[in-house]
Amino acid sequence: MHTPSSLAILFSLLVASTAAQTCVAPTSLSFTSSGGKLAANSVNLDVKGANWFGMEYNLAPEGLNRNTLAFYIDFLATNGFNALRVPFAVEMVVNPGLMPRNINYGVNPGLAGKTALQVLDAIFDECASRGILVVLDQHRLALSEEFPELWYNSQYSEETVKNSWSTLVARYSGYWNFLGVDLMNEPHGAASWGTGNLANDWRLAAQRIGNDIIARNPGFRGLILVEGVNDNPTCQDGNFAGFWWGGNFQPVNCAQVTLSNQQKLVYSPHVYGPSVYDHTYFSASNFPANMPAI
Repeated sequence: MHTPSSLAILFSLLVASTAAQTCVAPTSLSFTSSGGKLAANSVNLDVKGANWFGMEYNLAPEGLNRNTLAFYIDFLATNGFNALRVPFAVEMVVNPGLMPRNINYGVNPGLAGKTALQVLDAIFDECASRGILVVLDQHRLALSEEFPELWYNSQYSEETVKNSWSTLVARYSGYWNFLGVDLMNEPHGAASWGTGNLANDWRLAAQRIGNDIIARNPGFRGLILVEGVNDNPTCQDGNFAGFWWGGNFQPVNCAQVTLSNQQKLVYSPHVYGPSVYDHTYFSASNFPANMPAI
C-alpha cells in the first residue's frame, strides 16, 4: 500500500483556476461534495478522469496483455488525468480467489500469481504513486451479465451487494487516493426513481446502500456517486425523448437521495454523444445550440 508520511505534489487542488500544491497526511485527506462542487479537505477539487474497462468481465483491465500496468498509469499522469474509474463485478468480490484473465505475465511479471482483487490492489498502488485518485464502479453483478437493469438479481441479493461494497471500502479505506464509490453503473429498464417500489426504486436503494457503507465504515473518507435512471413513470417531462441509461435526473425534483452524511453524495449522470446513440436532438436543425436546454 502506498502510504507515505505526507503527500506532496501528488495531485493538484484547483482553487480559482490556480493549481496549488498541497501537502497532507494521507489519513487526514477527506473528500466532500457541496453546491455542485467537489472538495478535498475543503479545497475545491477539479477532476479529469478516465474509465478503464476489463475487470468487470476479464478480472483485469484491458491492455495488460500488451503493456505494463505502469505504462497505462503513466499515460494518464502524463496527459493530465487525476482520476481513474475502475469497473468491477460483484462476483469478483464474493469469490476473492478468482484469477485474472488476459494478462501477459512476461510483460507484467509483478502481477503473476495475483488474484483479481490483488491486481486491483496493484492498480491502487500505481495510481497512488502518480497522484491519481480511484473510483470503484459496480458495473456488473455476474461477470457474464453485461447490462444489468437493477442493482441486484436472483443470484446476488441487495444484502450481497451491501456486503460486497463493505468489503471493498474496508480494503481500500487506507489508501489516500480512494476517491469514492459509484454504486451502480447506468440503472435502466425496470429501474425507477421516486416510485416507492422497493423492488425497483433506485433512489431508495441508493439510500440504503450508501447509508450502509457509511454505517459500516465510519472511517470512509470518500464520495458516494449515484447515477440516474432511464425513462421514469413519474416526475419527468413526458414530451422529452432521449434519456441515457443512468442519465435521467429529472425525478430528483420530486425525490432526492438522502444520506446520513449528505456531503458524501454526488449525482453522477451518464451522458454521451451521437457516436454512442444518435438521439433525435443531435440531428435537430439548431444542433448544437439546442444542447444547453437538453
